[in-house]
Amino acid sequence: MQFPKLSEHRQGDGRSVLLVEDDPTYRYALAKRLADSGFQVADVADFRDALTAIESDAPIDVLLCDIHMPQDTPHGFSIARMALVRRPRLRVLFVTAFDVPASDGIPDSKILSKSIGDDMILLEVEEACAAWVRRDSC
Repeated sequence: MQFPKLSEHRQGDGRSVLLVEDDPTYRYALAKRLADSGFQVADVADFRDALTAIESDAPIDVLLCDIHMPQDTPHGFSIARMALVRRPRLRVLFVTAFDVPASDGIPDSKILSKSIGDDMILLEVEEACAAWVRRDSC
């Protein structure tokens, strides 16, 4: 199967991504892939650090959030809901290594399986940024 190539004009262009992922190895690899493609990446491991980033004045164009977080902490859907209260125009993408659940009522969000690979996740982030730009210019 041939995957689409990433076009130069659609890569990050400095757009910002908040990556919330508890697995340090996966978080590092995905953050590096995003940064190498021109995205500004803030990567955090948990709910508390995600809230700190969301409450800051730092720009965030896309929230890329794992659904299943460590026990006794809010899951990714809760993080997204809290982020959307503070930043209602935020684009939201979820990733999971488990069965892909329903989006739990998060508007305009998308759930991606980690098994699709970093290149496809990168394409989805690019699409989310493109949709953000279209919506922002309306």
